[in-house]
Amino acid sequence: MANGSRNATSLRASLAGLERPWVAALIALTAYGAFASARLHHFDFDPSSFVVAGDVFVEPDATPSDLLVQADSAGYDGQFFYRLALDPFTTEKTDFGIRIDAPAYRQQRILYPLITWALTRASSLSVPATLILVNWLGLGAIAFLAALLCQHAGRHPLWGLVIAGHPGFLFTLARDLSEITAAAFVLGGLVLWQRKRLAGAALAFTLAVLARETALLVPIGISVGIWIESRSKDIAWLFAAAVAFGLWQLALANQWGVLPFEASNALAAPFTGMAKFVSAYIPPDGAVALSYLAGAAYLSGIVAVAAISIRGREANRALSTTWALYLALATVLSWSVWIEDIAFLRATTELQIFSVLLIAYRRDANWSLGLVGAATAALWLAQAAVRVGRL
Repeated sequence: MANGSRNATSLRASLAGLERPWVAALIALTAYGAFASARLHHFDFDPSSFVVAGDVFVEPDATPSDLLVQADSAGYDGQFFYRLALDPFTTEKTDFGIRIDAPAYRQQRILYPLITWALTRASSLSVPATLILVNWLGLGAIAFLAALLCQHAGRHPLWGLVIAGHPGFLFTLARDLSEITAAAFVLGGLVLWQRKRLAGAALAFTLAVLARETALLVPIGISVGIWIESRSKDIAWLFAAAVAFGLWQLALANQWGVLPFEASNALAAPFTGMAKFVSAYIPPDGAVALSYLAGAAYLSGIVAVAAISIRGREANRALSTTWALYLALATVLSWSVWIEDIAFLRATTELQIFSVLLIAYRRDANWSLGLVGAATAALWLAQAAVRVGRL
């Protein structure tokens, strides 16, 4: 009996140790570190393979020697973040052998390459390696902050891994993109907002917007939700992100002669992109189509569970309003977003985040989080296996 009592006490102590948010961060860093290592091994430990540069926009003989360039390829968006990491405030469309397709649009997402630029100047790391490092550390921050938010909702901190395990983050990490940086600052802003540190929240949301413009919906949604619920004047701080966004947009328009959104083809009439997706991949005609449909089913399922959560009286008004804005954004994503790989999961990162948070605030959330967590883990593992060897 004494041994049984000691064993039970030891088990409880071990489980209590898992309630620390840093444990979630460590798990996320380990999982994504394993994925990044496997991918690097597949590409002969060349970190520039994550850039996915193509010779349509990149001149191989004129670029830095550390960049792998694919022949007869348009590459992907990471090549523009790489270029901006060499010179974040560039005024040249073509430099370092790389032509930016839409300078105003690309440069509005300045934070990720700016952080990379600063770290490379302060260390001996190459730009390609630092781009990976920034995203990997960002994933640890996402797990830690998501664990804090789940804890605030009355859940076990490890449920934060459902947010950190968003399958779209694999796509972002594998191609040197900016969603991880934006998500980390969004979550940081939410933690600070919940702790009534409004100036810090305003700064975090502003930085998130400078990483990815879609993050602007977070302070807007929170402001609207707070105003509806309590008419509180605390929302004044949240307008800082909108002011910074507007000033940066004007600066870019002055520099490049066009507003950033004018160069984007990511938006279309409501549901047209989704309708083309359905008609193109149902019924599926192969493994690729099945992969796309699995991602779409995952996203649809988590949104549906979140929608049910909003019906409860305990639903957080600020979070539900923000979630609704991101759901509306998802309906106007164009065919160019839905057609390419699982990029729609990347484009709907914030929708996944706020869906999970809404579910976490339900009184009976554990079964819902369990289902969503199982689906997230399954899709994450499947996509990790695919992404290891695919540029």
